[in-house]
Amino acid sequence: MNAEERKKVLRPEKVVDDIIDSAAEIRVLGQLLHDKTDDLREKLDTQASDTKNIKDKLDTQAQENAELRKLLETQMQSISDLKAMLIKMMAASQDK
Repeated sequence: MNAEERKKVLRPEKVVDDIIDSAAEIRVLGQLLHDKTDDLREKLDTQASDTKNIKDKLDTQAQENAELRKLLETQMQSISDLKAMLIKMMAASQDK
């Protein structure tokens, strides 16, 4: 390679232009990464909020189920008491 070819290959202006282009590309990629990170953070926040809402609903349903279970137990006890009372009344009426 002669001296003139080396000047073309190692031109300082070209090296500087390449560095400037690389820096611009890095800035663009950095901004893109920042934007994507913001998008992902927003999606994660939305998912966290949705998950919390679902958990709250499940907790509410669990409380309602516990209340219904207690009510059912009370009703079953009442039915059992009424059945016992009816048996006693039937036995008492047969004795008369």
